[in-house]
Amino acid sequence: MSYFPAAATFTSARGTHCRSTRINMAFSVRSALAVVALWAMLTLTAANIFEQGSMNKLLAGDATYYGYRTRGFGHCSFHFHGFGDSKGYAGTPLAINAAQYTGPSVCGLCVKYRGVGQGAGGNPVSTAWQPGFICDQCPECKFGDLDQQMGGDGRWKVEWYPVQCPVGGSSFRFGFQGGNPWYRKMMVANARVPLKSVRIWESGAWKDLVGTIDNYWEYHGDTSKAWAPCAKIQVTSILGDTVTDDVCCSSGTCTGKSQLPCRSSLPSDDCQSNQTPDKVNVGGIGQAGQSGSARSTAKESVQRSGVNARAAAAARRFGRGDLSAARVATRSSSQLLSKGQQCGGRGFGCSGFGSDACQDKKFPGVYCDAGLKCKRNDDKWWGCQ
Repeated sequence: MSYFPAAATFTSARGTHCRSTRINMAFSVRSALAVVALWAMLTLTAANIFEQGSMNKLLAGDATYYGYRTRGFGHCSFHFHGFGDSKGYAGTPLAINAAQYTGPSVCGLCVKYRGVGQGAGGNPVSTAWQPGFICDQCPECKFGDLDQQMGGDGRWKVEWYPVQCPVGGSSFRFGFQGGNPWYRKMMVANARVPLKSVRIWESGAWKDLVGTIDNYWEYHGDTSKAWAPCAKIQVTSILGDTVTDDVCCSSGTCTGKSQLPCRSSLPSDDCQSNQTPDKVNVGGIGQAGQSGSARSTAKESVQRSGVNARAAAAARRFGRGDLSAARVATRSSSQLLSKGQQCGGRGFGCSGFGSDACQDKKFPGVYCDAGLKCKRNDDKWWGCQ
């Protein structure tokens, strides 16, 4: 595919050739700049987002809402194959800002995020840590921003960090878009962390596939040499881990047999990890990881003072006096949800609330914020209202 437009020709009474030449040169310059910008963005695929943020160096930005879609809808193309419901993609589907969107090296990234109580609008982001996964790009968002694929209102300050996806015992999922005897466009989904590269075994050697900005890997060549009938691929993650798998379909979707290994040095909810959320070093907005901020100091003092202090701080934050010490103690290991957030049902983000959560009822261990109740909309969605 060429990123340079075809020659432009304009018919006029004079100077047709000269004018078209000038236009062509202008298009070529703009096109060249566009290619440079695209190349700069694509070279970010070599970057590891786990180096940008961590539990001890929180990323920070604004969170907004852009409504419900087919789960996983967006630039990462999961919705074309129904992959938004993959085992590893728990919690809220998210669009990441343009500066951090890099195609396959960020699509399918799992995160933990929470609100910090600052912002404006009708639906503040819950201050409890909650799961999400990247499935889309938010072009107008700034570095650190997240756009939530759910109903809601407002712009709220959040902090977040990348985690390994809760894939459990599940394997890669493969999906295809188009193709012919000389071309395949394949997605590799449900990976523990996003991918840096994919190679395919062809004629006795590994051949690199070409990553695309919409989260596919393109094969250019004689498909009969690569699929016979299964293709052997080599997948390398942004962390540098490499595994092989067999792709036994060339259209539609199918499931592999392999998965990326767990890294004990990185946070995870479903594999052995030496990092847990209570080790997070909370920083200020725009100063993630710097514990010297006033907000961080207040929270650290709350953590040291026990349940009664947590109740008092919660009451002060929300301007309510109904958060008793006993109530906070009961819910300290649960999730407190804000208006408009999903609190039950068998659809959307139900898998992020536990293996038995996807039922036509309220999720276990979740509570709606003061003055709200978890009400049924339909079997797929119950919300705090």
